[in-house]
Amino acid sequence: MSGNVDLGIGALETLRTVPFWRTDEVPRHVARRMLVIPGVRYSCDRPLLNWTSTIAHQHGWWVQQAQWELTPQTNQEEIIARALELLDHDAPDADQTMVVAKSMGSRAASTASANGWCGIWLTPLLDVEEVRAALLEYHGPSLIAGGSIDPHWGPDDSVRTVHIGRAGDIEGELDELGTSWVDVAGANHSLEVPDDWRASLAVQRSLFELADGFIDVLSQ
Repeated sequence: MSGNVDLGIGALETLRTVPFWRTDEVPRHVARRMLVIPGVRYSCDRPLLNWTSTIAHQHGWWVQQAQWELTPQTNQEEIIARALELLDHDAPDADQTMVVAKSMGSRAASTASANGWCGIWLTPLLDVEEVRAALLEYHGPSLIAGGSIDPHWGPDDSVRTVHIGRAGDIEGELDELGTSWVDVAGANHSLEVPDDWRASLAVQRSLFELADGFIDVLSQ
């Protein structure tokens, strides 16, 4: 396992990776691995990333998560590039790699796509042209989800979209070996429905069901 990586931007801005599940030894090779990149203020302990990691772990994936403390001066492109590099280094080699990223972590989409890695992209920054282009042209299976009231969201009209209603109802089916876009009604940048915890739980549970199906297919 690695130590901290000083990005030289601030004393508190450090980067490291840890296995999701406590282990005494990191194997050299596994069949499948998941590399998890958090958001600016959305750590891997928060629901979207914690439950997605749990689902993958229960399907037999090795899960490696990035951790950091950021400052307002953070260079997002640099820290995401370094995070992906460190995750790739610290995790075991694998026959199959999946990247799971929240928000700012979606800046890794271009590299992940170029590597042929599958991905789950949660509340990606579609208002950043490079991120949008990478996800629209993604090479490999991917699940891309965002909330309808998230200002960073807004998939192209040309893409086929699965819809999750406020009650958790799912309209449409995933393209399990292609790219699937999932729009969550009334949800914000945390994929929560403001001032309605029941609706927040309902829509997130439905999203996790979709993620479980997506990961299950890739685990075969």
